[in-house]
Amino acid sequence: NSNANTGAHRPLYAIDFTAVACGKRIANTKRRVRWRFGFANPDALAAGETGTACRGEEHDVTLVWSVTSGKRLLLADGQEVHYSNSRSAVLDFSWTMR
Repeated sequence: NSNANTGAHRPLYAIDFTAVACGKRIANTKRRVRWRFGFANPDALAAGETGTACRGEEHDVTLVWSVTSGKRLLLADGQEVHYSNSRSAVLDFSWTMR
């Protein structure tokens, strides 16, 4: 299936979400937001499996945002995929998971 690696037709499941204020001097000046999720295993789904038997390719996305300076770092599986410096409260960015 050509879509198996892109996640185009694979259900997504959440593993964990955390949002932490982590500034060095004043906690609320920096935020670390982390999402952990996975794409279901298509073979397990096709075989009628359910629950944890369907866990597949799992990922970790972390946003580190300095509220005061506007620096924003986005990591996917530990690799930098985006860096910007903007005081905008909106971050709109997309990338391809490999």
